[in-house]
Amino acid sequence: MKNMKKKESPTTKARHKFLDENVGYDYILETRDGGEFTEFVTSMGGDVTVYRVYGDKQGEFKVYCR
Repeated sequence: MKNMKKKESPTTKARHKFLDENVGYDYILETRDGGEFTEFVTSMGGDVTVYRVYGDKQGEFKVYCR
């Protein structure tokens, strides 16, 4: 069976990397692209948290916890 994972855009990949380097998580449950931001539903130690990463390139990224 084929892997049904959606391919991430370059901007989403960069936001994903920024979140991992600055916040950290055990794994991502869901990723939602919202145009000007990407929302990541993450799990860390059993706690589920939602983060939004805004910005289009390195040096402009900002992360907010919802």
